[in-house]
Amino acid sequence: MESQAVDDSSECIRIGAVAQQAGMSIKTIRFYSDEGLVPVAGRTQGGYRLYHQHVVEELQLIQNLKGLGLPLGTIRSYLAAKREGACHCEQLKQSMREQKQAIHQRIAVLQNLQQELSETMEGWVNCGGRLDATLM
Repeated sequence: MESQAVDDSSECIRIGAVAQQAGMSIKTIRFYSDEGLVPVAGRTQGGYRLYHQHVVEELQLIQNLKGLGLPLGTIRSYLAAKREGACHCEQLKQSMREQKQAIHQRIAVLQNLQQELSETMEGWVNCGGRLDATLM
């Protein structure tokens, strides 16, 4: 991806600032840029990559989608459709529907776990803090 040097970088931020704000390494951001996941807005006179501020949110989204197990190719397609505001690929739509359903299922599991932990901890408080001999 070729980028031109940018003289007026007031609306762009350097890769180091993006890394700090997104909570990831510069190397990871370069990789995502090279893979076409996030666009480079330009370069400084010294050759540093510049990005628009919205890239920070996109990088966090990429990390979250990766955490769900989506391959980078699917994430790339999703981001392109999101930027365009329309999705023309039925396969991508179906993949996103499946991911949405998987998220709902994970939320339900986590809510059940949260309830179980709350009930268990409430039982600990109610028992006066004594250890049950059967737990030893």
